[in-house]
Amino acid sequence: LPAAAPDKAAIGVAFDALPGDADRLVLVAAVDPEVNPDADLSGFTDAHIRLLDARLAELGRLDVSDGRPGETALVLGSFRRRAGGDWDFVLGGRGYPGGLAELVRDFGIEVE
Repeated sequence: LPAAAPDKAAIGVAFDALPGDADRLVLVAAVDPEVNPDADLSGFTDAHIRLLDARLAELGRLDVSDGRPGETALVLGSFRRRAGGDWDFVLGGRGYPGGLAELVRDFGIEVE
């Protein structure tokens, strides 16, 4: 999905294409330590998520960061499946100084 101004990135989600047992889809931001081992998310400012419907009409806008010194990964938010099958968006905000590896371990995913 191409980003349109003023957005810098865009993600389209086809919820009906997710596995039937999937109960959440987590959106994260992280720095790549191989590209810049000293980087953190302190420069991650003025970031927001805009929720759009299928016709690209804005449903809501959520501010997600004003800079996160010392953190290298951040949960922006997650879509969570409700009991009836509908999906809700839940704002994140938890940062991880240990980067993406620490973040995914927190969700129960093993990292080598």
